[in-house]
Amino acid sequence: MDDAEAFKALKDLYDRGNGILKHQPVVRETCEAWTRGAREACAAIYGTTSAELKELAGAHRRIMTNFDTDPSYYLTQVVANLHRELKVIDKYLKQKEEAARERGGLAKALRTFAGVVWARDAAAAEGAAAMLAKGNLEALVVEEGGDLLARIMTLATLRYGVVIAPPAASDGMAPAAAFAAGCLASRLGQSRVVLLLGSPQKLPAAMKPLRIFDLADEARWQAQISGDLQRITK
Repeated sequence: MDDAEAFKALKDLYDRGNGILKHQPVVRETCEAWTRGAREACAAIYGTTSAELKELAGAHRRIMTNFDTDPSYYLTQVVANLHRELKVIDKYLKQKEEAARERGGLAKALRTFAGVVWARDAAAAEGAAAMLAKGNLEALVVEEGGDLLARIMTLATLRYGVVIAPPAASDGMAPAAAFAAGCLASRLGQSRVVLLLGSPQKLPAAMKPLRIFDLADEARWQAQISGDLQRITK
C-alpha cells in the first residue's frame, strides 16, 4: 500500500471514529468494531509486528469493570479508549499526508467525489473516464450489462455522470443507454449528466433536456465536462 492509499485508509478510519463519538448514545459494539478495524488497517499499512500497531494497541486500555454490572462507567472507558486511539490514528494520518504530498500522490488520495461513465465497454469509456480523473473525481466505469442501479444508488459520493450511447442498430437510441441516462439524471439532475452519441440517433423525449454531444466532437464535450467539474470540485 503506497502513501496515498494509506492516507486515504487512515482518513476514512479517522472520520468514522469521529462519527461514532458524535452519535449519542455511544454504542459499545460499534466502538469495538471500529477498534478491530483500526488494528486491521494498521496491520495492513505498517505490518503485523510494527511499532505503529503496538502503539495503537497500547492506546486501548483494559476496562476494569463489566458492562452488565456498570454500563455507564464501562461506556465512559470505551469512549476514553476511542479518544486515545483516534489521537494515534491522527498522528499516523498526518505522517502519511506529508509523505503522500512529497510524492505527489495527495491529490489522488483527497478525491472525495465520484463520477460514473456508462459505456458499451471499458475501451469506449476511456476518454470520458480520463476527463473525470483529471477533474479530481474518482472515475467508475460501468459497462453495458453491469449493475448500474446498484452502483449509483449506493454511492453517496456520486456527483457526475457520462453516458456514451453506442452507434445504434436503427435510428433510435439503444435502450440500455437510454436507461443509463435516465437513471443518472434521476439520481443527479439533468445538469450533472452528459450524453455522448456514437452516431446520429433519434432520442426519446425524456433525453432531450440533457446536455448532448456527438462523441466525435471531443473539443465541445470535453469543454462542457471540464467546466462542470470545476464547479463541482472547487
